[in-house]
Amino acid sequence: MLFFKLLFLADGTSEYGQAIRWTYLLGHFGKDPKASKKMDKIDKINFKKWNKINKKDFDEYLKVTRV
Repeated sequence: MLFFKLLFLADGTSEYGQAIRWTYLLGHFGKDPKASKKMDKIDKINFKKWNKINKKDFDEYLKVTRV
């Protein structure tokens, strides 16, 4: 259920990308392979929305979402 809530909240902002990075950094999703795959999917969706707004590549996305 949390996955679907997060999926629809992906708004293409760098802050959302940073929140995903923090969850990885704190180890909340790193232990379960299924959870990591789901977070990767959410991150890709957030990047697509961010890319539509900013017209930049994935490396630029990682620069603004880096924690």
